[in-house]
Amino acid sequence: MRILAMGFTAIVAIAALPSVAMAQGLSRDELVVVVPQEPPANDICAMASSAASRVLNRNVGEGFTYRDPETGELKPLLATSWKQTSPTTWEFTLRQGVTFHDGAPFNATTAAQSIERIFIPKLRCSVASQAFGAVKLQPGAIDEYTLRITTSQEDPILPLRTAFLGMSSPNSPLDNPATIPVG
Repeated sequence: MRILAMGFTAIVAIAALPSVAMAQGLSRDELVVVVPQEPPANDICAMASSAASRVLNRNVGEGFTYRDPETGELKPLLATSWKQTSPTTWEFTLRQGVTFHDGAPFNATTAAQSIERIFIPKLRCSVASQAFGAVKLQPGAIDEYTLRITTSQEDPILPLRTAFLGMSSPNSPLDNPATIPVG
């Protein structure tokens, strides 16, 4: 009986959330994400693999790919396709018509800058060490929506690793971590 009462209480609480949000002055265009702990950082590149960080990363930042949780298949996100052109070189065709929250365009140049930013030591981007370890990336735009990434060693799973590369706006600071995430 106690479990039934707890379930009923949870249903009532969930049903009340929209009216609570409206009472707090939030519009229907705003998304409020509640997590049990504070994310360790607000910079997209500093998203460690904690539950709080994954929520921020998936709601604000996006990578090139994602793994479908039901099938395990690697799917396109900001990259629409990819191909390996040598053991250390990959080319990604990027999704067109994407803009960051601050209005900056997403293209191969901004993607390359975002990847380079991840490896700036002063920013302490956890994704650099957690997702890539000793592998270093050298990105470069081939054209407006084609990005070439050369790796410091063979990396046959680079498309999977790009799921962790939350893209940052080209307006993100290069000298300090961002305090307001812009994805």
